[in-house]
Amino acid sequence: MVKTQRNSNIELLRILTMLFIIAGHFVGQSGLEDYRLCANDFFVVFLGSGSRIGVNVFLLIGIWYMVGAEFQASRILKIYGQVIIYSAPLTVLMLVLNQGNNSLKEVMRGFLPFLGRGLWFASAYITLIIFTPFLNKILRWEKRKLQKLLILLIMFVPVICTLPDQQDSYVLDTIWFQIIYLMVGYIKRYPIKRKYPNVCNFLGWLMIYSLLVLASFLGNAHFHGSFLVDAAGKISKLYLGGIVTIPNFLCAWFIFQGFLDLPPRNCQAINMIAKSTFSVYIIHSVPAFWPYLWTEIFKCGEWISEPNVSYIFVVAATVYTAGSLIDIIRREFLEPIWVKSKLFAGMSHWIDAQLKDILV
Repeated sequence: MVKTQRNSNIELLRILTMLFIIAGHFVGQSGLEDYRLCANDFFVVFLGSGSRIGVNVFLLIGIWYMVGAEFQASRILKIYGQVIIYSAPLTVLMLVLNQGNNSLKEVMRGFLPFLGRGLWFASAYITLIIFTPFLNKILRWEKRKLQKLLILLIMFVPVICTLPDQQDSYVLDTIWFQIIYLMVGYIKRYPIKRKYPNVCNFLGWLMIYSLLVLASFLGNAHFHGSFLVDAAGKISKLYLGGIVTIPNFLCAWFIFQGFLDLPPRNCQAINMIAKSTFSVYIIHSVPAFWPYLWTEIFKCGEWISEPNVSYIFVVAATVYTAGSLIDIIRREFLEPIWVKSKLFAGMSHWIDAQLKDILV
C-alpha cells in the first residue's frame, strides 16, 4: 500500500479542530448553563458548542489517512500505550493533589481507560482499526450494492441516536465510526465531481452551525421565549451535542471538504505541531484530571460569574501548548521503550497472524 502524503491543510485543520474541542470542553464542563442576551455570551456559545462537530472532523481526518493503508496491529498498541502513559500517571497525580475528591469510577477509568466513556473516542477508534480489514472487504462490493448499504445506514442510525438516552453509547459510537469509514472509503474510490466553488463548503458550515448556535443560545438565555423558541433550543442542543446526527455531520463534512479542496501544501512546522493533537485530547480528557484542570488551574468558577469570550482562546492555546510539550517528551523518550519492547513485538505479531488467518 502507498502511504497517503500528508497535506498540511488537513494537518492545520487537525490543530484547529482540537482547539475547538478544548474550547467546547471548557465551556461545557465548566457548568455554565445560562446566558445573557449580549454579543459576548453569544460568542461564548459559538465557541463552546462545536466540540462534537470537531469530533466528527477529527474522525474524518483520521479515516481519510486510514482508508487504503495496510492494517498493522502495532498501530493499535501504539495508541493503547499513548493513552495509558497519560491516563494512569495523571490519575495518580490527582489522588495526591486532590485527595478525597476522586470517585472510584474516575480512578478505575484512569488505570483502565477503555472502560466507560472517560476516553470514549480512543476506545471507539481502536475498535474501528480492528474492524478495518472487514470494512475493506465491504468497500470492494459492487458500487450500487455499496450505495444501498450506505443509504440504509445513514437513514437508520442517526434516527436511533436522536431518541432519548441513546446519544452516547460505546456500541453506537463504534457503529458510527464504521459508517464514516465506509463513506470516506466510497468517496475515495468514487470521487464526487462538485461544480460549486469551494467557498460554498465554508458558507454551508457557517450557515448550519450559526442557526443551531443561535437557537441554542436563545433557548438557554435569560429570555422568556415561546414554546417554539424553547423547543428549537432543545433540538439544536441535541444536534450540536450528538455526533450521530445529520446536521452535525453536514457541518463536519463541509469543513473537512473545504480544507481538502484547498491547493495542497507541505509545511513541516504545521505537520510537526499537528502530531500532538491526539495526546492533547487524552491529557485534557482524563476523567480524574479534567475537573481539576478546569476548576483549579483555569478557575472556571470565577469565569462563570462573568464569562469572557477572550479567555476561551487563552485556555485552548495554553492546554494545546502544554500538551504538545509533554507529548514531545513522550515521543522522544517513552514511546521508543514501549515500541521496541519484546511484549510489543510479540503482541503485534500475534494479532496480525490471527487476523490474517481469519481473512484468508
